[in-house]
Amino acid sequence: MHFNSDFESVRILSVTLCADSKITLCAQNKYFEIAYSAGLFDLTLSVGTTLYFTKNMKIKTEPVEGSQNLSSLSIQNMELNEQVMFQDHFEHVKLRNVTMKDSSCIVLNKMCKRLVIENFSGSIDVKNLACLEEVEIRFSMEETADINIIGSVRVDNLCFKNVCRSVNMVQSMLSSFIYIRNLKFESEFIYNSGLTAEAYVNIMKLIPGYENASKKYASFLSSEYPQRCSRQEILFYETANAAVNYILGHILNTLKAATIQKIELASVALSATNYGSLKALNNLQILDIGTKKFSGALFNCLPPNLRLLNISEPSKHIMNENTSYNIADLRRMTRCCNLKVLIINADLVFETCTLSFLPSSVKVLKIYFESMPEEIPQIRDQIAHIRELYIEGNGNLFEDRYCTVMHKTKAAPFVKMLSKCIKFKSLEHFAFISSYVLVEIDPNTLEFTKARHGKSFERVGPIYDEVDACFRV
Repeated sequence: MHFNSDFESVRILSVTLCADSKITLCAQNKYFEIAYSAGLFDLTLSVGTTLYFTKNMKIKTEPVEGSQNLSSLSIQNMELNEQVMFQDHFEHVKLRNVTMKDSSCIVLNKMCKRLVIENFSGSIDVKNLACLEEVEIRFSMEETADINIIGSVRVDNLCFKNVCRSVNMVQSMLSSFIYIRNLKFESEFIYNSGLTAEAYVNIMKLIPGYENASKKYASFLSSEYPQRCSRQEILFYETANAAVNYILGHILNTLKAATIQKIELASVALSATNYGSLKALNNLQILDIGTKKFSGALFNCLPPNLRLLNISEPSKHIMNENTSYNIADLRRMTRCCNLKVLIINADLVFETCTLSFLPSSVKVLKIYFESMPEEIPQIRDQIAHIRELYIEGNGNLFEDRYCTVMHKTKAAPFVKMLSKCIKFKSLEHFAFISSYVLVEIDPNTLEFTKARHGKSFERVGPIYDEVDACFRV
């Protein structure tokens, strides 16, 4: 059966072909989906080969927003024995649960700009490409990855997720990814992964430099340690910290780090052993260390051209969340004369009772707020002049989601406290941000002027929607 050029879109769902039959798609069938089907499909004009489908295999192409000629390609749950060569109209490629058998490989087309791979095993040829705008790689927690990148390619945005079991593989892949601009590591605990707490300790033992640390966590297995999450979850994040910091240490001490403009860590704590390498990163403009766990030594090592610093994200997953800094350490930030955006946790203000550590260059301040301490600290009267103030709380800001007045918010005492050290009249923007609402506030009257409901605003603010603020001021 042949689909002719009359059909731009084709969907084949829950179809079982006879043993001697085949469906052939032509080049004009630009957008197609094959799922829950079995049989032989000739996709030569799309992926360069004929594939025999089983019921769990899926392939789908879709239009790319803003483009008439380019499309996205998603391949899922496949074991392939032959070379797959994508035709040159795929801008986005996603490979999920794909295994290349024998010596087969996937050859990316030169128009590909975005590559997402999850639980992939095999070879990917990138020699046709000059640059990938985005590469995202999520590793399996069940087994060690086996990914071979053939050739080298410039990567603007590189994100690794759950690298615990794939430290050596990531290091190998980094030799193929060159001129990296933005680097992100992300860790996310998977509750049904099947890995025990003991398994995470054994994984940590294999990470160079963390053999002794693994012994400490081994003793933790038999101790009583009341915590908001399971031992499995705690040890996953500790192992993730070890893996990411080992890889990051390797990157920061090579020439590869010279092009990096942004480092972002999500649910990962930057190790103090990597602080010293930051100072030499002259091109680094954005540093998001992903947790409020840091020591005062960090502020001696901030790079000279840093424009955005995030030390706010609270993490419940770290066994020891104690910070180690004093006001003198924090005031070393004032030497960061290019810093425009600072994101901190409210605890830092409660502990120091001042914002005197704020560099005069900072124009945007975002504070993550959870709750007021039992004893409200007395703020020291030193006025900071900033343009934008954002207070974020994941559902902790309002008595109810449709609260419309300041005095009914849980953050009202905190705002009063901030008014003693921030000149509110100089603010151009003031807003509360939570997971379900963004509320704009008149800084002079503290009246709510505009609210947006109905979507997640949890990650709104610098680093995300307002990240451009650091480049417009």
